[in-house]
Amino acid sequence: MTSPRTTVNRIVLLAFAGVLVLAAGSCGGSGGGNDVIARGDTSVQITIAGSGHGAVTQNLNATVTCGSGVCTWDFTSGLTVVLTATASADSTFAGWSGDCSDTGTCTLKVDGQRNVTATFDLK
Repeated sequence: MTSPRTTVNRIVLLAFAGVLVLAAGSCGGSGGGNDVIARGDTSVQITIAGSGHGAVTQNLNATVTCGSGVCTWDFTSGLTVVLTATASADSTFAGWSGDCSDTGTCTLKVDGQRNVTATFDLK
């Protein structure tokens, strides 16, 4: 038996560097993929890959998580977003690819379509 998926509708106003940003949308309660969680004029596409498990969060709205599959987060162009990857207990974070690299946080200037992949490996 599978657990029901809860959908939460939210509207969030963010003030960032003197710019008011409206973020609105739906996000599945399971943290799964294929969620568009904000409305803006440019986007960041997050892909969760690898044999392991983990999630990606972003600094502009810490309640939003990409936990599997592909998530698209839309932002107002010109903002800087910091992505953080956190591995589950049975996994390790192997690193970023695409518009980010290395194994630390990923800082992106959102001035056009951005694509990043977070890879998690089983321990």
